[in-house]
Amino acid sequence: MDTKNVSQIVKVVKLESGGFASWFSRAKHDPNRAWQVIFGIFLLAALLLLAFSGYLFIKISKGEIFTVSKPETEQIGTIDREKLGRILSALDRKALKLSEIKAGGTVYVDPSI
Repeated sequence: MDTKNVSQIVKVVKLESGGFASWFSRAKHDPNRAWQVIFGIFLLAALLLLAFSGYLFIKISKGEIFTVSKPETEQIGTIDREKLGRILSALDRKALKLSEIKAGGTVYVDPSI
């Protein structure tokens, strides 16, 4: 094809379509153009959301993403009865000492005097 023909075709396409600058100049004066842009952006966002949701649905249904499994290394420990007995006896001794203090049987000297 001759370069002259190509340049003529390009000129015709530019004149018929008005070019990119023409689109913006029409957008300044045409309120419907603004709504078309808003609708186009909304439609694009909805399609992207739909595609991403489908992708996640397929991945989750195949079990490739968001899988839940119980770790095998987890063990349930039992209570050490000996330690429990020592703790309970210490708490009993403290409770007994508290009841003696409340009864007034033991006199404690105030160290700040």
